[in-house]
Amino acid sequence: ERRVREVYISGLSFDKIKWTTEMIKRCALSPINVYMTNPSSLDEFTQSLKSFVTTKGKLSKVDIKPEDKIQGAHSTIIGGREGREYLQIVAKCEYVKKIVPGVIEAKGTALGGGVRFKVTRCDDKGNIRGLLIDGATVQEIHIITTARNKEEGEVVLKILKGMITSSS
Repeated sequence: ERRVREVYISGLSFDKIKWTTEMIKRCALSPINVYMTNPSSLDEFTQSLKSFVTTKGKLSKVDIKPEDKIQGAHSTIIGGREGREYLQIVAKCEYVKKIVPGVIEAKGTALGGGVRFKVTRCDDKGNIRGLLIDGATVQEIHIITTARNKEEGEVVLKILKGMITSSS
């Protein structure tokens, strides 16, 4: 069996990149990770892809069951089942060692919108900050990775964005 497991997409227009990503996800016959890049020229894309693949090859992997990765003092996860499903998606990443739910904050009033999850940035040690959002309530999620520095953390960040995008 030879199946494509990863697809990297770039172009000159973000709208076309997003449309192509959606079409690939809809037409895929097997599970696939789709990574979107910022709009760029072919040369820029080739260089960033080469850097991404090289760094990804250096990252060490962990062999921990996804359900064992979610830990921490805060056992409450906002968003109920949907919130837990997002954390399970992140926990399936082989470069994630631990997921620690953080403080829950109410940010005023919001009209619905459902549960959303986004990974925002990575720190100097390669760990990632995520936000789980349910209406006006926001919970910070700390994602501990195998990355040793910010550059490797950025690679894990892109991988997680691809996993989250392809699951929704």
